Amino acid sequence: MTKLANFFIVGAAKAGTTAICDMLSQHPEVYCSPVKEPNYFSRDILLQQDLYYGYQGVESKAEYNACFSKAKSEKIRLEASVSYFSYPQVAERIKQEVPNAKILIVLRDPIERAVSHYLMDKRLGFVKVELETIFNNPKDYNQYFYQYFEQGTYFERCRQYASLFDDEHLLVLSYQPDVSQLLGSICSFLSISNRYNFESQKSNLSMVPKSGFTKAIYQNEKLRKKLKSYLPTSLITNIQRRMFTGQRVDISEAFRQELEAYFKADLQQLKAHYPLSFLRSRSLAEI
Repeated sequence: MTKLANFFIVGAAKAGTTAICDMLSQHPEVYCSPVKEPNYFSRDILLQQDLYYGYQGVESKAEYNACFSKAKSEKIRLEASVSYFSYPQVAERIKQEVPNAKILIVLRDPIERAVSHYLMDKRLGFVKVELETIFNNPKDYNQYFYQYFEQGTYFERCRQYASLFDDEHLLVLSYQPDVSQLLGSICSFLSISNRYNFESQKSNLSMVPKSGFTKAIYQNEKLRKKLKSYLPTSLITNIQRRMFTGQRVDISEAFRQELEAYFKADLQQLKAHYPLSFLRSRSLAEI
């Protein structure tokens, strides 16, 4: 009998999904797809949109099935594809193929999320223009605007999943910098032991190369992924510490107010349905 995923971390992007996946993969009751983001249920949309990232994921149903072919007696078969949160038809596709699937959505303050996503793309060499310029010129930078700002409007995306999956099958959480704080709730949701001692993971850190040589290597996607697959985690961490430095972008108070106005209506709707901690944060408390 073909085994499929029965637990999907669908997003949001830059809200700790990689770290959560990495930590859950340590649990003896969880099998995690070796393909980080299979994108099986969103493949046709991603190919049609021709995003600047290029399509990354499985190419067929057989290849998707192969992601779980080595699963044994694990109760949970996990995959994490943040593109599943972006497109409303994906929730219906998952429901149709895996009716009893469990869905995890992790949401982050949308301004923080936008900045984090922008810094990742800047680090990878995808974008060179300033974040404020993109916000003020959405038609000129439509793909960037979609990635950083439109993807931070959460309510309709959550509503689509909530219309198909009940509370037993859908969990919506607030992002925490230390994702280990979320694992108790996630394990309870999955009905697996929450007494497992997870080894802390920090994934997708916002770091930039210190030298042009390191930058050239890092921005070579194939080389970067190959090195990551061969090198032990401890060595990668040591390389990051020695050859990378922290990355940040400063947002003026005027630009922050523009962003708060942009997200305000969506967060009002979200606040009425979900007790998310970031809705009580300083910058977005009064909505």
